[in-house]
Amino acid sequence: MKQLYSDQSSLLHRSILLFLIAALLIGCGGQPEPTSTPTSSLLTGNIEPAPTASGVEAPPAVDATVARIGFQPDVHGFQFENYGNEYPNSDLTVNELRQMFGDVVCARIQNGNCVLKPNARLWMQEINNAMLGGHCEGMAVLSLAFFAGREDPVRYGGSPPFSLQPSAPLLRRIAYYWATQALDPVIMATIRGTPNDILAALQEAFVAGNELYTIGIYQEGVGGHAVTPYAISDQGGGIYWIHVYDNNFPGQEKHIEIDTNANTWTYALAALNPASDSAPWRGDASTLSLEITPLSIRDKPMPCPFCAETSSSASSDPNLFFNVAGQIGSSQISSSRSTIVAVSRSRAASVSDTQRSVSAPSIQPVVTTTNGQRVGVINGRIVNEVPGARVVRLRGVLYNNQPPLIILPAGLDVTISYTVSDPSVDQEHVSIGVFRPGTTFVIDGMQTRPGQQPEIQLTGKTSFAVKSNGPSQPRFWLGLDAKTNQLFQINSFAFDSQTTLQMQVDPDNGRLTVGGDQSASGSYNLMIATLDQAGERIFASSQISADGDLTFDFGAWTGSGPMNVFVDQDGDGQSEATLNLEDEGLASLLAGDADLSQAEAIALLEMVGEYASADEMVSLIEKGGIPVADLADLLSDLSPDAIVEIVDGLALSPEEKSQLLEELRQDEGSDGGDSDSGGGDNNSGGGDNNSGGGDNNSGGGDSDSGGRDDNSGGGDNNSGGGDSDSGGGDNNSGGGDSDSGGGDSDSGGEDDNGGDN
Repeated sequence: MKQLYSDQSSLLHRSILLFLIAALLIGCGGQPEPTSTPTSSLLTGNIEPAPTASGVEAPPAVDATVARIGFQPDVHGFQFENYGNEYPNSDLTVNELRQMFGDVVCARIQNGNCVLKPNARLWMQEINNAMLGGHCEGMAVLSLAFFAGREDPVRYGGSPPFSLQPSAPLLRRIAYYWATQALDPVIMATIRGTPNDILAALQEAFVAGNELYTIGIYQEGVGGHAVTPYAISDQGGGIYWIHVYDNNFPGQEKHIEIDTNANTWTYALAALNPASDSAPWRGDASTLSLEITPLSIRDKPMPCPFCAETSSSASSDPNLFFNVAGQIGSSQISSSRSTIVAVSRSRAASVSDTQRSVSAPSIQPVVTTTNGQRVGVINGRIVNEVPGARVVRLRGVLYNNQPPLIILPAGLDVTISYTVSDPSVDQEHVSIGVFRPGTTFVIDGMQTRPGQQPEIQLTGKTSFAVKSNGPSQPRFWLGLDAKTNQLFQINSFAFDSQTTLQMQVDPDNGRLTVGGDQSASGSYNLMIATLDQAGERIFASSQISADGDLTFDFGAWTGSGPMNVFVDQDGDGQSEATLNLEDEGLASLLAGDADLSQAEAIALLEMVGEYASADEMVSLIEKGGIPVADLADLLSDLSPDAIVEIVDGLALSPEEKSQLLEELRQDEGSDGGDSDSGGGDNNSGGGDNNSGGGDNNSGGGDSDSGGRDDNSGGGDNNSGGGDSDSGGGDNNSGGGDSDSGGGDSDSGGEDDNGGDN
């Protein structure tokens, strides 16, 4: 039991006791007496058979059923399977971030439109990158939320949930729930244990009817997957099945087999890619490769992992979130004093790259402290030698094995490195993101070949040094949430095997220093965007010499005219000259090569589109050669007035303009309808908000569908309230004040307090 979070101990002790009693009774040839189990709408004997998608009643439960809820894969699940990047308009947007964290993510709000802070936009970009590998976590959670009545499927197109098509609002809601697994409350609420522990905990929850869970399963060298459990059955001889909805296989009934004699689990149909041959996944008491996460934690207020420590928002959480492609790790750390690390394939990777690696973790990140302690992935295995560090694997992988997030104690100076382990890969395009309280650093599109080991040194809160150790030309983003909000971008800096690029920000004096080692040569392009209550101003300049250290005085720049640049030619910390650098406009940042120009223009539009003027946007779109078909997605976060001004400025035919505006109107309407669905501050403390509370039937009405107004345990919120069909199930599911795993959990962290995991 020591592997589980400490505040789960009482739950698990009761669970195991209940499970052993049930097993003894069944082993003696009989089922437990009905009176020995609390009466609950979650129990098979108290559920009316729910209609299947075809309208035919489901068959009654067999005698082998130990406990179940009313969930049915072909009613409450999705008819489409787990996906990567197949669907447009499926990423997180500003609406989802406001629901998740509140208005603390906005630099300013004008006419109801939130202008995202650079740190928020960078975090959103990294999460969207991580989701390219699969969305199973979001699908597992949202299907359960439909069943529990916490979400209303009618908001997304109809009822039952199995009838829903993959529309933009639905896909973005799936993305919202996927992203919650990377946040501290969900990490800390996740219960990890042996197969017998997890079986016992699920059985108690099903019987008590006070919580619903999703399951995370992991296979070393393959990846992580999320499924929705809905029943437990006794197959005899100490073998139990946990029946699950697996979103890789729509409408089908699957099961995880638990051998309680050997304390092992097997899942025979856990292929990451539904189109590939399935292969069994296995685990035992030593692998800790099964975990469950409570549904009730998902719609509580989430702390912000990238906001400044001085933020006035109650949801602000100054974690450092460091993205290297997939996990988080460490024992319990004060969320206000921790550093998070992560790494992922960047969007520069082609679809064929993304789909190529099904069985091996190609990108393996490692964080090393100044005293040589390591945490990360080494030779395919998770290692944690750093006291207080956590490693957390993200669930949702479909085509490839994403690396983990890594959470570090605050105040550590570290070096982040990674390798590409698959020798058959020509090169990987990797995104590395670092999110500290008020400071964000992202490297996007670092080309990395097998045998190459890029390094990123972090010193203090705002100093970064990057060595590619091979040819590469990535783009760098640096975000500040300080007295004002800043976003910096450097591109077109060409690394070789020896070059180091250094960046240091002095937010108090408004200065950015960029320099290289003695081997640095060539030039780079620079963009600096400043956001405050007065508005936004952007400075851009190209072909800046990389010879020497340059300090850009962005704090003194008023938005027009040249910017002062102090030149330190010999690296002694003293400037020998001052330059007046002219503002050349955003389009000056585009490379000469047409393909590179288009990629750079898209990256700029995604990151600074809402900060730029309409004229600059038009110049970027036209010089970058961006197809009209891509514009709706790129412009969707902008205000209606800005969109009209940009579209009017483009050289489009009347038909193209009309079609583009119609797509944007449809997208705006979709987001608007979904804007409060389950969002951020709902229920903020849980209570007993079962089944969506009140009269939350699938017709929805004014049901907040995510429980924003969820009755908090009072009133009429019993067991689906009234006629709560198809998304609501019959259950009070998801209710309870279950902290479910909060507290001292190491939550997914491979025995995260040091030593070999």
